[in-house]
Amino acid sequence: MKVTIDNHEAQYLAHDIEAINEWWKKSTSQIYNQKRLIYCLEIDGVKMYTGYESVIVNNYNNIDKIEIMTKGYEESICETLQEMGLYLKVFIPRSLIIADYFFGEVSEEAWGEFSKFIDGLNWIISSLEFIQTISDPCNDAVELVLRKLEPVVANLEQSIRNGDHVDVADLIKYELIPIIEPLQQICGIQQGD
Repeated sequence: MKVTIDNHEAQYLAHDIEAINEWWKKSTSQIYNQKRLIYCLEIDGVKMYTGYESVIVNNYNNIDKIEIMTKGYEESICETLQEMGLYLKVFIPRSLIIADYFFGEVSEEAWGEFSKFIDGLNWIISSLEFIQTISDPCNDAVELVLRKLEPVVANLEQSIRNGDHVDVADLIKYELIPIIEPLQQICGIQQGD
């Protein structure tokens, strides 16, 4: 089996799980020590962004080539901020529409949209936590947004449990969005872009 990291120094391993495991531990340790992250693996020409470890374990006898592709911390942060900026351009206006649904009778369709809103909010929070984890030193602006979001998200969850739809709308429109809007500047997106 041919194995490489970022197209450098190919090694050849026997189709032996222990040899592969040793190579994997050594390689990933080197990657992380260099302040890099695994971006994806290409296993026999198929790119995988998640679940690649189980694919290797379950198919090591049949794999001919593994290529690990990495990204540095700064590159990962920049890419995440760029993706978030693009996402916020859609998320913010859509969130205001979703908030308006909760000022009246909430339809099944509105609940479906709200579910997508929650998924999007979770992605934003996860992305901010990822940036915070790999930032050195910590990003103060990101940390502040995360700190402000925590109680608002908790209040939103409580309002949903209590069935207080007006409070859900108010929290989204008047607390959550004002916290999230400044992220556009952090992401390099100007108002009106």
